Amino acid sequence: MSQSNKSGQYVCRDCEKAQRIERMPTLPKQWKQLGDVDWLVVANNYALSIDSLLRQFILVQDHDPAYGVVFQLSQNGMLDVHINTLSGMTEIPEKMRKTANWGQELSDEEWIAKVGIWYTPAWKYGDLSSIFENEVARTIASFHYDLFEMLFDSDEDGDGSDGIGARIDEARLSAIELVRNSAAFRSIEKTQDFTVYVADDDGLDYESKKHIGN
Repeated sequence: MSQSNKSGQYVCRDCEKAQRIERMPTLPKQWKQLGDVDWLVVANNYALSIDSLLRQFILVQDHDPAYGVVFQLSQNGMLDVHINTLSGMTEIPEKMRKTANWGQELSDEEWIAKVGIWYTPAWKYGDLSSIFENEVARTIASFHYDLFEMLFDSDEDGDGSDGIGARIDEARLSAIELVRNSAAFRSIEKTQDFTVYVADDDGLDYESKKHIGN
């Protein structure tokens, strides 16, 4: 607590971590099938995970406004969050040159025209859980993966036809709304045209199945 962050606030990281770890979940043994699950608990756990990642992002944002956030409903019941900033937008061409095995001859402008500004793998803060060391997010990810495995193991048909996928999606969408109304989300420095998308596992808009940004 001897040094303030960029906003001038003092943060006791050890205290905050201890409080969060104390609340971190393990899959209840009495949850053996779909009807046993407390979906409010599941949604709150998703929200706690994302909130912990956003708090880390805020500490390093350094007055670099974010122009967009993508919440992605990924495989195996995961909920990922991607953020890009104005400086991250300018870094998209260079990141693509480092990762793509094609297009090395393209100019910065041509790269942006090719991939756009909503291609999250080229973002500066694409998938916060892979960028930040975060015990809270890792533990909750394990919780949700274990939940996903338990539910599909208990599914007699093994195809999710009993509504498992829909219930997981409902919990994730509820968590996104919790996050969007949270203090951490409000604290993100944003551009005037800041945009939020919810994407499916393929990176398409969850509702329309169209490419985000269109």
